[in-house]
Amino acid sequence: MEQLEKARINSPKLLITKVLTKSSQYFGTYEIAPIPYDENNIQIYFNSLNFHDLGVLYRYRLKGVTNEWITTKTGYVNYVSLSANDYRFDVQSRFGLGGWSKSEIIQFSVIPPYWKRWWFICLATLFVFFIVYRILSIRFKISSVILG
Repeated sequence: MEQLEKARINSPKLLITKVLTKSSQYFGTYEIAPIPYDENNIQIYFNSLNFHDLGVLYRYRLKGVTNEWITTKTGYVNYVSLSANDYRFDVQSRFGLGGWSKSEIIQFSVIPPYWKRWWFICLATLFVFFIVYRILSIRFKISSVILG
């Protein structure tokens, strides 16, 4: 446990600097409003304070897409065409072969289109039942007039 804490002390300070969607920008905040389904491309920028000559490595994952860590030297990631879901983005950094820093986390969600929401499906179902009912009632009236 002591080695883990020492590794974290020697790891670089990590910040998520910017989050971009089609119509919104977030700077220095981890509060992201729900993202509409047609703006489901998201770019996340992160950076570490580096006072060493050692290169900084980052690893990240987007829970909701994958649980696997992806390691990179670049300080950004771009996700394209995210489906409607709740997501959790984790990113960590380290110098060279040192220990990974504490995770910086952003949680956000992509809202489904209105035609995939429960209230629209209920209204559409009620509308179909109403149309079927009206057609059947008109047919019964016509058949009772013809037979009657």
